[in-house]
Amino acid sequence: MEVDVRTPIEKARDERHEKICNRYLQLTAENRDCKPHRIFAVIARELCMTVPGVKNVIVQKGLYQTASK
Repeated sequence: MEVDVRTPIEKARDERHEKICNRYLQLTAENRDCKPHRIFAVIARELCMTVPGVKNVIVQKGLYQTASK
């Protein structure tokens, strides 16, 4: 049995990140010809976030890779 030691803020953040990832996967599957930035913008508008904030979550979760320099 594991004990969840996360704070309420951490739990809310993790839940929001899961929503972002699930919505990204759903939108990319439905709109294969759509550019990622447009999908980031849709998600940001839905969740009252910024586009860079949404992109950061998706990149950290490994769902999108940025161009390497």
